[in-house]
Amino acid sequence: MYIFKFIFTFYFLILGASIQAFEGYDECGELKAAIKQSIAKANYDDGLPWITRSDFGFTFYPENDGDVPDYAENIYHQTKTAYDDNDVDWNTFWAENFDTINGIKINELEYEEYKKILSDESITIKTVASDKEFIFTKRDTEVLEVLISPNVDGIYAIDPKNGSFSAKFSLKTLWEDYRLLNITKEIHTKGMESQKRLGVESIYDQGFYCVLSERFIEELGLDYPKIEPKNFQSQQDKIPATFSLNYYAGDLDIDEHVVIEKNQIFQGKILKDYKLKKFPFDEQSLDFYFVPVENYTNAAGSIILAVTELGVDAADTLYSTFKNNNWESIDYNFGTASNYSTYIGENINVQYISLDIKRNFEYYIFKLLLPILLLLGLTWSIFWIDLHDLETRITISIVTFLALIAYNFVIDNDLAKLSYLTFLDCVVLVSYLFAGLPTFMAIYCKQKVINNEIEWGQKINSISKVAFPAFYALSLGFLVVLFEINFN
Repeated sequence: MYIFKFIFTFYFLILGASIQAFEGYDECGELKAAIKQSIAKANYDDGLPWITRSDFGFTFYPENDGDVPDYAENIYHQTKTAYDDNDVDWNTFWAENFDTINGIKINELEYEEYKKILSDESITIKTVASDKEFIFTKRDTEVLEVLISPNVDGIYAIDPKNGSFSAKFSLKTLWEDYRLLNITKEIHTKGMESQKRLGVESIYDQGFYCVLSERFIEELGLDYPKIEPKNFQSQQDKIPATFSLNYYAGDLDIDEHVVIEKNQIFQGKILKDYKLKKFPFDEQSLDFYFVPVENYTNAAGSIILAVTELGVDAADTLYSTFKNNNWESIDYNFGTASNYSTYIGENINVQYISLDIKRNFEYYIFKLLLPILLLLGLTWSIFWIDLHDLETRITISIVTFLALIAYNFVIDNDLAKLSYLTFLDCVVLVSYLFAGLPTFMAIYCKQKVINNEIEWGQKINSISKVAFPAFYALSLGFLVVLFEINFN
């Protein structure tokens, strides 16, 4: 498949040592001069280097040979405009696994049968979650495949209170650009001839590469796919991107082609909507979404993004080396996602890598929950004080109640003003209740003593010694179940 040729190209051009520079020949200077003189020949005015693909309007996943795909990974935005929204629920189709293709169960479909189905002019798909059949017709679509290799150098200042986290990371984007093929081929031919004249045994017959500045690219007006991190706020002056042009001369297995690589460095904040209901036993996902800039989301073609193996390895390295006093890494993910674009009013294809982390809750156990339990124990100690000594009983109860209120200020330092209650909020509120009720019980028992109902007052007081801790424990257990707290 096309994308695998591209991935192979990526490894060959970036990792291969044979594609370097000619000896005694300034191929990069020649190339820049040729590009400047041959703008019309390079077709710079034709927008992005779209490739016409004849398919059903989306890419299947997985694309590994021998595997039958079970869901759609990328849906071209032209596909959405070609079908009535009433005919296709795109969010359902995108998110759900396939149940059948042309009436055949996915788990019963052989790969050879699947390839035969793809040669048909139409295809019928039913997802697991919907009984409705989605029918797609094969059509020509302009697409551009862009490989991305994000590499996160570090994550710091994880800030749920302000809804962000800070990171330093780089992004490589690669795409094939046929517009520059003729020019680079001519330069490569001249380079090979120069090596022969010099009597140098050439080791550059497979291709060459040149480094190009962002300023050079912008001055040419060369249109290229611009991929940026979503919800990113820079904390430093913009570092100019660097470009490299990689020409591969081709062989029996792969056609000649040109791949452009863009390298960018980012440092700043990424806005993040934290889910804090389980605080302080919450788990979060630090997401890096990479999206085409808005003016390309409704262009003539569809940009298809994919994370390279280098990007996956970088995510794995981040997971393994992540260090933070308040958090620990538990997993990482990558892949294609559907992201709503306000620019065109529909979901577009984006790529992401994410690091799953969980909060180190021991601090809150030892510094908040255990002191709360001790304060409650002190409050309940009034049930062992003589019923006649109302002043002492109320004083202890009120003082411990006020101490509990102080813990709200500690929690507020870590969280924003949320519109919902977290697990810890509920624990504190329940603790308020069980710290305040003993005051009323003390007054009630004292009233019984005054009314010469000492025996009844002592009985209520004795029951309270067991009832308060028991009902408090049951309340905490209920909250643990309600919030689905995992202490692992």
